[in-house]
Amino acid sequence: MFIFSCNQSVQEQDVVLYKDYSTFYAQAKHYCTSHDLNPDFFILLDYSEHSGRARFKIYDFNSQMVIDSFPVSHGCYNAPWGQTDTKEKAHLSNIEESHAASKGKYLITERGVSQWGIKVKYLLQGLEPTNNNAMKRTIVLH
Repeated sequence: MFIFSCNQSVQEQDVVLYKDYSTFYAQAKHYCTSHDLNPDFFILLDYSEHSGRARFKIYDFNSQMVIDSFPVSHGCYNAPWGQTDTKEKAHLSNIEESHAASKGKYLITERGVSQWGIKVKYLLQGLEPTNNNAMKRTIVLH
């Protein structure tokens, strides 16, 4: 499965009911096709959205639409663990020990055991300079 995280900005009003992600969908389709990845689905994470909103979107290439979406958290950056200081504006970084999410293309790799939640995690391999330290930083989906 392929993940594309972004922090798409919107210059219009504060409350946006619809964002145009068509550029990301086209890029993801091209990337998946040219790299022999799953041609059916990909995940888009929009870190410009509040972490309590459904910013984790599962896109179906066949129906050309988002088939499900969920809230998703991100790293705490320099806020204390468990605090919500970054819920409205995610800090992004590729630096080790930054405790921040990274934007860019990811490949979901192996499944592992997590100490959090349902005790399952999936390791993410960063595919771009903005997230190429993901494996060293243990950036995971859980």
